[in-house]
Amino acid sequence: MTNSNLKGMLSPILEGNGVCLRAIEEQDLEMVRQWRNDPKISQFMLTQHTISIEQQKQWYEHIRDIETQQHFVIEYKQQPIGIANIRTLSGDQLLGAETIEPGLYIYDDRYRGSFLAFCPALTLNDYCFDTLRCNKIIARVLPNNDAAFRFNAMLGYAEVSREELITMELLKAQYQLSSEKIRKFIRY
Repeated sequence: MTNSNLKGMLSPILEGNGVCLRAIEEQDLEMVRQWRNDPKISQFMLTQHTISIEQQKQWYEHIRDIETQQHFVIEYKQQPIGIANIRTLSGDQLLGAETIEPGLYIYDDRYRGSFLAFCPALTLNDYCFDTLRCNKIIARVLPNNDAAFRFNAMLGYAEVSREELITMELLKAQYQLSSEKIRKFIRY
C-alpha cells in the first residue's frame, strides 16, 4: 500500500468527548510554531530549541504524507486550544502498529491544567486502540513534569522505566478501566 493510500485510510478528523482533533493544515503552521516556541510549552518538550519559520515548513513537508505519524489541532467549541500527535516508535505504519506514542498540549490558558485536557487524550487513545488497533501506548515524560506524570497515571499508564526520561505504558484493558472513571465526569 502506498503512502497516499494509507494516509487516506487514517482519520483526518477525530471527534469525541466534546472536542475535535483535525489534521494540521498549512494555514495552522505559524500558530503551531508560535505555541511550540512559547516557554510555557517548550519547557516540557523533549527538544526545547526555538523553531524557525523555515524549520516549521520543512517539518510540515516531512509529516504531511508519511504513514508513521499524524498531527492534529485540538479544537474546543470550534476554537483551536492545543496540539496532539501520534507516532509509531518502530517506523511501521500507524494502522496496525504494535506500539504508538501520543503527545499533546493545551496552549489556551483557560483550559491548561483543567479537566478538559482529558477529552483530547481520550479521543486520541480511543483512536489508537480501536481504529488503529495498537496493543500498547507509550508516554515519555521529562522527570520534572509532575503534571504530565500524574495525568498519564490517571489515564491508566504504568511507569516501566526511569532514566533520562520516565517511560510509561498503557495497555487497552487498563485504559478501559481508567477511562471509564474519567468519562463519568466529562460534561463538555
